[in-house]
Amino acid sequence: LATISAANFSVDLLPLFVGNVVIKEIRLEHPKVYLETLSGNRNNWTLDIQSDKEDTEKEEKDDKGKSKSSMHLEVQNFLIEEGLISMTEGNDSKTFEDINLRASLDSLEGPFDLEGSLSTLNIPMDFKGHIAAFDKTMPLEFEIHAFKQSIQLSGDYTMDKGSFLGNLKLRGTGDEIAKLSPNLPEGLRQDYKVTSNISYDGQSLQLSKFQGI
Repeated sequence: LATISAANFSVDLLPLFVGNVVIKEIRLEHPKVYLETLSGNRNNWTLDIQSDKEDTEKEEKDDKGKSKSSMHLEVQNFLIEEGLISMTEGNDSKTFEDINLRASLDSLEGPFDLEGSLSTLNIPMDFKGHIAAFDKTMPLEFEIHAFKQSIQLSGDYTMDKGSFLGNLKLRGTGDEIAKLSPNLPEGLRQDYKVTSNISYDGQSLQLSKFQGI
């Protein structure tokens, strides 16, 4: 599922004395991740988040029945250098390479913030995102920039179903798209802005309620 050339990390020692873990930095060099969609709406990356959370919530009780405090984990800097992600579904595969990422995690429950760059189909792009909480349903926001085009995605991702429901915003200029497709009609070579509802049930993608200029 994954390989890595080297990993380095540093920990703040003082918080350990009060039962907290503060990781100053985790650095992964040349990590490679291979994701595969299997038959029967299965895959090799979905984790049983809800089950893990229920186990975590079964905290020990003291003599008075009060919950003891759980350990706090914070990651101040999570860095990926020259990473690769390969996604395979049947005979179809996509590769994202030259991944450089900087992220931070306030706790095991979230929030999680990230920004970075990657390349796919020889197209370089920048991205940033925010995941409000790690749970069965995860509220998230992502923004991608490539060829002076902007894609903004916000909504809720459901882990066990692999589904998403939210909003999509596209903004850019047709002049840049025309560099990739010289036969683009002149009437489409202009600035544009499109918004839409978006839903994905793990198998099919649907867009609705289009608005654009």
